[in-house]
Amino acid sequence: MVKESKYNPKNEEIKLEYKDYLSTLKKDKVKESTAKAKIASINLFDEVNGYIDFSEFSSTNGERFYTHLRSLDIGPSTRNNYLTNVKDFLYWYLNKAKVKGKKQKIIDLDSLEPTLTDKRLANRQEIVDFPTDEEIDKIFALPAETMKEKRDRALIAFLILTASRISAAATATLKLVDLDKHRFYQDPLEGVHTKFDNYIITQFMEFNPECYLIVSDWINTLKNDYGFDDASPLFPKIKEYAGHTEVEKTFLKDTAYNKLIEDIETKAGIEKYNPHAFRHYSIYTGLVYVRNGLQLKALSQNVGHAELETILEQYANMKPERYTVIIKDMYTCDRDLSSFSDEELIKELLKRQKTQISF
Repeated sequence: MVKESKYNPKNEEIKLEYKDYLSTLKKDKVKESTAKAKIASINLFDEVNGYIDFSEFSSTNGERFYTHLRSLDIGPSTRNNYLTNVKDFLYWYLNKAKVKGKKQKIIDLDSLEPTLTDKRLANRQEIVDFPTDEEIDKIFALPAETMKEKRDRALIAFLILTASRISAAATATLKLVDLDKHRFYQDPLEGVHTKFDNYIITQFMEFNPECYLIVSDWINTLKNDYGFDDASPLFPKIKEYAGHTEVEKTFLKDTAYNKLIEDIETKAGIEKYNPHAFRHYSIYTGLVYVRNGLQLKALSQNVGHAELETILEQYANMKPERYTVIIKDMYTCDRDLSSFSDEELIKELLKRQKTQISF
């Protein structure tokens, strides 16, 4: 039976016990970030299944969780991690607790086993399509006269400037964006929705200076013209009708962002990308400017990745039309610079800066 309560004291006690158990396994390389991800997976399973007692687990609960994961905008690798984390936890719990029908419940854990298709997809090199520089230019070339147009343009600029997930941008308040220090404080304690509730301090990535100007102009407009304060949403709900504009101090619904970005792309006449594609664009462009291992690690932490493997495996993969250009330029940058005009020299040096990637 599914509980209506959003809190199950018995389950919370078990989670704390499991968290303590994981801490004893640090010698077996269960890192703090990994343990945090495991608990986050269990919390999601708990929520999806209505906070039933873990002792009541059945294959129905596993199937419900799997179905929910398939509805999320996550890749097969992430989905498999969620399933494995919950399965490991329930196996640990069922083997330590005196649960009625334990043998059958352990068999029911097979409902949390990824399908062969998901396993193959998770092991396949994933290449995510994302906007080109030219497409970004087309977006910023759109008119931004109304408040809605200014907000929507500022959203794209902010996603590029911070490489933040759309869930974080959608829940950010003005307090968390420091224009003086050029930072975005992704703080879960302040209501920001981050992956695994991680606290991330993100320094703006200003490879496109226009992004900072757009975002700062937007924030100043909210504060100076509409009386927004620190607690106000960064991207508020806006109503425009009969020549009147109403900017509300309320957050847009999460479901509104996909449509909002799709509308922008339609107006700009570019391909359709989901919100996460702009994070890929920002991180990929950041990788272009990386010159040493220290910068690579800094970029990784700046976007909320504790492990370098994540940024290299998920964000450095390129479509053939991207990596073939890089490979080609690797062998065509040896032209005698003395033959260049001043304008050609500037263009050539900029091209070299953007194509010579070192890890």
